[in-house]
Amino acid sequence: MKLLKQFAWVSASRFAAAILQALTFIVIARESSPSIFGLFATFMGIALVVHTLFDLGISSYIVRTRAEDRASPEIPFTLRLYRVLGIGQGATLIGLGLVLSGTGGIDWFVFLPIALASAVERQTDVRLGLSLADGDIWKNVLIQLIRRTLTLTLTLTLVRYLPALVSYGISYFLGSTAGLVIAFALIHVGRISTTRTPLSRREIIRVSRPFWVNSLSAQLRNLDVLIVSMTSTAAAAGYYGAIARSISPLSMFSASLAAVIYPQAVRDRMSGTSTLTRPVLVVLAFLMIAYGVLAAGADMIVRLLLGDEYLPAVDGLRIVLLSLIFASLTAILTAILQAYRFEKVVGVISALTSILSLTGIFIGASLYGVTGAALGLAVAYVVQAVLMFACGGPILLGRRRGKHV
Repeated sequence: MKLLKQFAWVSASRFAAAILQALTFIVIARESSPSIFGLFATFMGIALVVHTLFDLGISSYIVRTRAEDRASPEIPFTLRLYRVLGIGQGATLIGLGLVLSGTGGIDWFVFLPIALASAVERQTDVRLGLSLADGDIWKNVLIQLIRRTLTLTLTLTLVRYLPALVSYGISYFLGSTAGLVIAFALIHVGRISTTRTPLSRREIIRVSRPFWVNSLSAQLRNLDVLIVSMTSTAAAAGYYGAIARSISPLSMFSASLAAVIYPQAVRDRMSGTSTLTRPVLVVLAFLMIAYGVLAAGADMIVRLLLGDEYLPAVDGLRIVLLSLIFASLTAILTAILQAYRFEKVVGVISALTSILSLTGIFIGASLYGVTGAALGLAVAYVVQAVLMFACGGPILLGRRRGKHV
């Protein structure tokens, strides 16, 4: 029951934060030209890739380390390492922002505060991982909502006097900084063991690498719309892009469950118990019903959200919605396997199925347009879920403790 409550709180806070961010982006879109907003969207997409490149898997590694041992000397050492990486991340984003503003014909300084804010936010996120590991969900919820609410409120205020992107940049930086300050005030490293020395910087990067491979593989799948545009018609690319981006909020629920499960699975491994089976199966059953209902009403969803001109995307949307059941299972089993120190297995499966996904989308789009692309994506989701269940299913069901992997 406690796990389900934590899942509900994390899901609700992430959903609310996503809504607040979406409203902020709507304000920017309304107050700027399509070309300017296109540059902004491009930069935010680039920022996601840069985050993954500089993360090195450390943000996942530190959560597991904290859940295993709150007094681990690796925790403060890893946080310091992440701050160094954050400086590199911020510098890279500033450089890319200068290039993008130059090629886009806008003022050179426009993306600077956004770049800095993005780097600051990642420092907050890695500290929020500590609160998840500790089970202090309320701290995570509070900080998520404060920084998004502050960013939206300040943007609405400043946009009356300043250009939209400048208003957002200042607001985003202040909101992110406030979040970081609160995170430092509420989330403490605590007493650290002095009986052993921490791993070296090189060793931490090495043991974090499998987590990084998994994250990079997930980012690789974002090339799906580009592949459809290269192999099929422009209309098919538009239909598929609408499907891919409109269902992204739904993945938030499985991601939230995985975030809550991860530290609890670590504690289960340490204690030799199995507390996850029932709550995970309950949530999976709920998601299966929810995605099934949404798939059944796919035509209504398309008409309501996208309009009649997107009706050719109905079959593709229905296929993708049904495949999200398997994607949810994969997200849960990823957390469990990483908690049981099988992150290398997760990385290999993720990399292979990402390649399978893009290949399937390429072949499907070439043969059957948007429906074929959706089918290619769905096949990859199913294959990944089957492979992950073969490795992590016995652990989830409490039958084996990972010796079969």
